[in-house]
Amino acid sequence: MCQSRNSKLDLVELAGVSNFSAFHFHRIMRAHLNESIGSYIFRVRLDTAAGLIRYSGIQLNEIAEKVGYECPSSFSKAFRKRFNISPQEFRDSGIESRNYDVSFDKSEVNMELKTKIKELNDKKVVFIQSIGEYSSVKTGETWDKLMSYAKKNRLFGWKTECLGISHDDPSITEADKCRYDACLVVTKDVKPDGEVGVKTIQGGKYAIFKVTGP
Repeated sequence: MCQSRNSKLDLVELAGVSNFSAFHFHRIMRAHLNESIGSYIFRVRLDTAAGLIRYSGIQLNEIAEKVGYECPSSFSKAFRKRFNISPQEFRDSGIESRNYDVSFDKSEVNMELKTKIKELNDKKVVFIQSIGEYSSVKTGETWDKLMSYAKKNRLFGWKTECLGISHDDPSITEADKCRYDACLVVTKDVKPDGEVGVKTIQGGKYAIFKVTGP
C-alpha cells in the first residue's frame, strides 16, 4: 500500500525541535496559520505540485516524489481531493484562476520586460512572514514591523537590501493563505526574536526583470 510521506513529519518531533509540548506547538501553529499543521502540510505540498505541473515539464511521477508521495496513485488521489481534478487533467487543460483581483490599471504598467540572468550569492536575512492577500494592508504592516525591528537593532547599513518573497501563486492558493516574507539582508550575527526569523536565501542563477508602474 502506497502512503504519503506526511506521516514522517511527526507532530511530536516537530514540537521537540521547537522546544514546545506537542499540544502547545499545535495551538501556536494553528493560531499562526489559521489551520492545523497537518492541513497546512497537505495543502502546501499539493500547491507546490500544482505549480510544478503548470510551469515545468517534469514528469508527474517525479513531481509526486518531490512533494512527498511514494507512488502516483496516492498523489493523484490527494491532488484530486485538493483541486477536484486529476494531475494529468490539470496539466492538459489547467484550472481557472481563483478569484484574485489585482486592483490597478494594467495599462499603467510597462510590461515590455527585458530579462537578464545574474549569478547571486547566498543572502542572510532577517524576515517576518505574513499570511493573506498580497495586496492587503497586512503586507505593508509586516514591512513596518521589520523596519522598526531593524532600526531598534541597528541593522541598517550602506545600501541595505530589502527583499520581498511571495511563496504562493494566487491562481493556485487561496488568497487568504498566501505566504509573504518581508526580508532585510544582514551581515551581523542575528538571532531569531519572536516573529522575526533568520534564514539564508540560496544563491544561484536568477532571472531579473524591471517593472515600471504600481
